[in-house]
Amino acid sequence: MKFAYIDESGMGEEPYLVVACVVTDGQRMRLTKASWRELFARLSDLAGHEVSELKSSDLYNGNRDWRPVAGPARAEAITAILEWLRDRHHQVFFAGVSKDRFREQERERPEIQSLLDPWCAAMTHVMLQLQRVHGRIERNKGNTVVIADHQVMHRDHFLRLVTTPPPWTDAYYNRARRQAALEQIVDVPYFADSEHVLLIQVADLVSFVLRRRTELHEGMAERFDGERDRLDGWTEVVRALAQDRSRRWPVRRAMPAHEVFASIAPPSLCDI
Repeated sequence: MKFAYIDESGMGEEPYLVVACVVTDGQRMRLTKASWRELFARLSDLAGHEVSELKSSDLYNGNRDWRPVAGPARAEAITAILEWLRDRHHQVFFAGVSKDRFREQERERPEIQSLLDPWCAAMTHVMLQLQRVHGRIERNKGNTVVIADHQVMHRDHFLRLVTTPPPWTDAYYNRARRQAALEQIVDVPYFADSEHVLLIQVADLVSFVLRRRTELHEGMAERFDGERDRLDGWTEVVRALAQDRSRRWPVRRAMPAHEVFASIAPPSLCDI
């Protein structure tokens, strides 16, 4: 059984929203939790006090628990977490939306209108990626459990998108005539407090890194010298764990369903 943990970055006034998903096999969860406790002990040493929960924006910007910690040490902490993710060989899926592009496309395209908002759009894109990839795993039918961070805005609409996906999404994974929609997903996604679910916290970091990297590649100014290079380095770790970009936004022979998500994604994110 697969467990997919999801979080997002960019739910405020940011121009881009990115959803990230970290997938692990259920048989490995006990070892993952033990390894995570060891990692948190290391993070606590870097912070100079006990760290009980990972908040990516605080870690990156030096707020709250990380306020007394210098930038290089905070960067070392982020590197340590991403290297931990790499060493555990967890799969990574992600999707992103340019909010301006979403609003532009929404006026004319019923497919975008059916997705309602950028968060529902990115979440649906991740669900379709999971279906497409896990559908190729032998005897995995109906064995992917999705757990996301609490999100009250439009959650009911998203759940309807999962239980009754719009017909145009079938082409994303070449749904067969008698195949149930999104058959790889167990029931519907569940929502939990990230404070109690460690891999949601890791997904939060991945989504934050990809969103900030997107902002810099789409023209926003660096906050410090070398920020873009640093984000690019972290993104390379994520890239190595992620599905090939042709699985998200195919460049050639793109089906209309793929093109829908490409039309609202930040161009620089499509390059990952």
